[in-house]
Amino acid sequence: MILKEKMFLSNCDSVRGLAPTELRKRLLLGAVWSEGVIVSPNLLIDNAGIAGVLDDDGLRAWYRDEGRGSLVLRGPFADLGLSLVDYFRALPGSHVLSRCGGRCKAALTPAETDTILRDLDRIDRLLAEHGALIEPFTLAPDALSREIVARLEQEPGTRAALTAAGLGPDEMAGLTSRSAWYARLAARCNCCKRPASRAANWAVV
Repeated sequence: MILKEKMFLSNCDSVRGLAPTELRKRLLLGAVWSEGVIVSPNLLIDNAGIAGVLDDDGLRAWYRDEGRGSLVLRGPFADLGLSLVDYFRALPGSHVLSRCGGRCKAALTPAETDTILRDLDRIDRLLAEHGALIEPFTLAPDALSREIVARLEQEPGTRAALTAAGLGPDEMAGLTSRSAWYARLAARCNCCKRPASRAANWAVV
């Protein structure tokens, strides 16, 4: 073990479109090199191959024999239940899913929704089997926009392009989720795809 604290797997964010082999590598490295691994609901929902990774024989053995309790699911679960199935069902129809080509939840076909729910039910069972800890937290509505505005201070070119497209600090303040950012960027930033993409990739909550 190198790190004496748990590692948040932000490098598995779904916008990266990682293959299952890459997801497995990151989970294994996090498990072996740190005190534990922290994952978010969106990471588990939006990476289509994550259920198979968590069902990997090596990871199952690790969490059974040595790492029980070192896998942490951290998310805004207040009043949504503590299962990923409940969490997904409570998401608004405007929630954007990377695993479905960036389409909104409301635009999914019944078959796509059923596939996701079956994946999440499997993941819920695997998390329980691995002894995963659930850490609910309360996220301030403006937390995402404040973080993006702070990072834009170091990216004057991106900030100028977004401002020119009508996304100044006042407009950003009302964007409380990654999906809201995607929708606004798609509407405002057709002329500046690179800044739009960068800002969207910051929006990992």
